[in-house]
Amino acid sequence: CFMYMRLLGYPASAISVITPYNGQRDLLADVFARRCAPYPEFGSPAKIATTDKFQGQQNDFILLSLVRTKHVGHIRDIRRLVVSVSRARLGLILFCDRGLYEPCAELKPVFSQLLAK
Repeated sequence: CFMYMRLLGYPASAISVITPYNGQRDLLADVFARRCAPYPEFGSPAKIATTDKFQGQQNDFILLSLVRTKHVGHIRDIRRLVVSVSRARLGLILFCDRGLYEPCAELKPVFSQLLAK
């Protein structure tokens, strides 16, 4: 998605990637370093961070990765989810298994708003 946005002309400085998980942040940073950073037409996102480290910051576009396989995990804490989805000024792209998160009672209010837009 980042590479496509860059090819469409969105500046790398306007795109940040966040995830609630440290391991996933490390993996994403490695993928971007190997597949995007060496190529000037792509470069690197402005920031690749965990939700906790990105708190208080914003960017025009946020790529939010909530990819998990079996359990909702600590994103069940509604404050973390609100921080995650409220960091984008112009656009939020969410990567997740909708079937995993949508039934979670704690997250229903936020997901119903996201799905309505």
